Amino acid sequence: QNICIGNGIHGIGVNGQARPTLEGNTCRENKDSGIAYFDNSAGVARQNTCFSNEHYGIYVGGQARPTLEGNTCRENKWSGIAYFGNSAGVARQNTCFGNEHHGIYVGDQAQPTLEGNTCRENKDSGIAYFENSAGVARQNICADNAINDIYVAPTAQPILKDNRVVKIRRW
Repeated sequence: QNICIGNGIHGIGVNGQARPTLEGNTCRENKDSGIAYFDNSAGVARQNTCFSNEHYGIYVGGQARPTLEGNTCRENKWSGIAYFGNSAGVARQNTCFGNEHHGIYVGDQAQPTLEGNTCRENKDSGIAYFENSAGVARQNICADNAINDIYVAPTAQPILKDNRVVKIRRW
């Protein structure tokens, strides 16, 4: 239940072999990401709110494999949750909305499991796979994203199962 505001890099950085439980934190207006995982780190990030960060709400890079559960990542300058490098892990029941690019971005050779997330009203895609990324996306809801609800680059190879794309009618 920490509040991390306006830090020069990340609100919370997890490095090396660290495996903390990060729960109920608010990370906003940081110069890079709200929460960032590097190296071979893991652990659980649960019920955190990451918004208005200069890059990502939650960044996962290197060979990190955290479990991200029930987090809200909104109005970040790049994407809500982003996976890079050879990262993996599970992102489950997170809400990513109103981000400048994607709700969830998966790039490089990352292979996360994305389950039951809601990605809505992002200015690019709800979920986007780039480069040689893979992994599984199942039972996610993507609604009213500006360009794509789910985007898969020609070289990416995710398994997509039972995801829903919803267009909400506005009166």
